Amino acid sequence: MQNVPSLALAGELKRRRPGLTVVFGGSNCDGPMGHALHRNHPFVDHVVRGEGEYAFPALLRHLDADTPPADVPGLCWWEGQAGGRVSRANTESRRTVAPSDIPAPDYDQWQAALDASPVLEYVYPKLVVEGARGCWWGEKHHCTFCGLNGSSMAFRAKSGEQLWSEIDHLVRRHRILDVVTVDNIIDMAYFKDFLPLAAESGWDLRMHYEVKSNLNREQIALLGRAGAVLIQPGIESLSNRVLDLMDKGVSGARNVRTLRECENHALTVTWNYLYGFPGETVEDYAPVVDQLPALVHLQPPGGAHRIQLERFSPNFTDPGFGFGKRRPAEMYHHVYELPESELTDLVYLFTTDDAGIGGETESRLERAVAAWRDGHHGSSLVLEEAEPEDGVDVLLVHDRRHGWPRRTHRLTGWQAQALRRLEDGRTEPALHRLLTGDGHDIPAGELSGWIQQAEATGLVFRDGRTYVSLPTWDVPDRIDPDPAPQSTDRQEVAG
Repeated sequence: MQNVPSLALAGELKRRRPGLTVVFGGSNCDGPMGHALHRNHPFVDHVVRGEGEYAFPALLRHLDADTPPADVPGLCWWEGQAGGRVSRANTESRRTVAPSDIPAPDYDQWQAALDASPVLEYVYPKLVVEGARGCWWGEKHHCTFCGLNGSSMAFRAKSGEQLWSEIDHLVRRHRILDVVTVDNIIDMAYFKDFLPLAAESGWDLRMHYEVKSNLNREQIALLGRAGAVLIQPGIESLSNRVLDLMDKGVSGARNVRTLRECENHALTVTWNYLYGFPGETVEDYAPVVDQLPALVHLQPPGGAHRIQLERFSPNFTDPGFGFGKRRPAEMYHHVYELPESELTDLVYLFTTDDAGIGGETESRLERAVAAWRDGHHGSSLVLEEAEPEDGVDVLLVHDRRHGWPRRTHRLTGWQAQALRRLEDGRTEPALHRLLTGDGHDIPAGELSGWIQQAEATGLVFRDGRTYVSLPTWDVPDRIDPDPAPQSTDRQEVAG
């Protein structure tokens, strides 16, 4: 979404001031994309491919000295004179930028421009920061559909103390509490240093973070205390087998637990339900789609979407995954006036033959997700611990979910304990062992009957042989899906 306006602006600047030096960089310039962008747009003098912290200063030194930048790793540059120029592309470096060299942003000029802007009242400013690069999961198990990180998958992170110092400085200087981290995945060490520092600071932060979806309840609670209000946990699916096809390293039951715990700790979750993976079947989706109505009180996906073929993803780099036929996505033909051979090097998204489910299964999934989204706002399924009766635990579950009978389930004794034990997800044999260890004598077959009834009434989600309880302990405040416009004045810092 940045290429076209950036190229248009660069072309006009070059037309007005031919002596101006134009340099492009960023993720859209990684690998062959950067060289294609350079050789097809003569008004672009240089393209920095890959990370720029080392390459860009080296380029500036060559520009000062008026020497050829032939030794700058990854750089694209023009050799020769006008009329006979040739686009050169230096070999990209394998060296990654050390975390200590990832700079803290300087927003002073941005702040001055914002304050002087006639549209200030319509702008909702946020501070964008970076704590880590790469993906520690992708280094071991690259999710098959993901093209993020391009040629720099190696995970590096600033220390928690350094990241907090940078954020604390920016919040104090600019008096803005909304903080967006651009990390593809949170450094798990931040649960020991950065997040506790943020939680103890007293700042009423509103942070965004991308995380892995298998966080436990203590980690999710810490995110909430630290000021995270929006997380992107990469849930992607609730089907075990499809998650295995993605190489996500998480189960459907664990993803449901994450949704439930985010509801418990008032964290907004953003995610999409993805499908279209080679090898997936109708049987992978039918039992999950059947149970989606029971999840209506949990935060729904943004939609159900067929995966796209992204450059740098395993689906793209290895035709053995089943996407051997590919061509630049159709939209690019309406954007660039270039032959397909050049588009193939320039673009990030590709059109390919559909894989996985289709037809009625695809339609059922889309309808179920749409119904989930429509019914979520007014839905709740909440636990309440009632007074024990004759020394026996009593648990009430108030069901106010869209599409379900309005009722309150009353569970006593081992049944109340069973629902609590299933908060962490258990198989039936494991649950029976735990309840027996708790001192409950459960007649043969009675536990199976109770689990079946709990599934039928939507109190548990079944993921293969694993069951996970669905009620939450609270209902967070929810914003009206169609709220009236609100003031966007910059928030004052207090804390």
